[in-house]
Amino acid sequence: MKLHDHVIYPSHGVAVIKKVDKKTVGGREKDFFVLEILHSQMTILVSKDQTDQVGLRPVLTKTAAKQAISKLRNLEVKIYDTTWNRRYREYMELLKTGNTEDIMRVFKSLSILNARREMSFGERKMLDWAKELLALELSVSMKVEKLQVEDMLMRAVA
Repeated sequence: MKLHDHVIYPSHGVAVIKKVDKKTVGGREKDFFVLEILHSQMTILVSKDQTDQVGLRPVLTKTAAKQAISKLRNLEVKIYDTTWNRRYREYMELLKTGNTEDIMRVFKSLSILNARREMSFGERKMLDWAKELLALELSVSMKVEKLQVEDMLMRAVA
């Protein structure tokens, strides 16, 4: 990962490496990535030697992004027959991983649920967040407009 790369910061989505800074922490000088989250313009510092622990990863390649949309069509998901609170916790754990397939599972599960019944505010908000995380990464990866990707996502789960 290097300056100006697009990366995924788990639970926040796509970020850009704006710069690499040196900071003294505990008497030792360390290199930090300065990330700007695209969705919120929030700035996050991540120590270069902690990227794996944090879950920082590059965005998907264009080919992998197209494959992800195709995979979404046939992705087997389990619709949890539990209370919303329990489902919420399980889905949040999946979203926090930053893993594209985990996010696709949440998105598809909630999309199916949305087609079956009216969802609560919390469920709709989580569905919107899962769609946002997917659409941003895939649009950056494929170099197309986010709205176009959102349309692809909705068709894939219809």
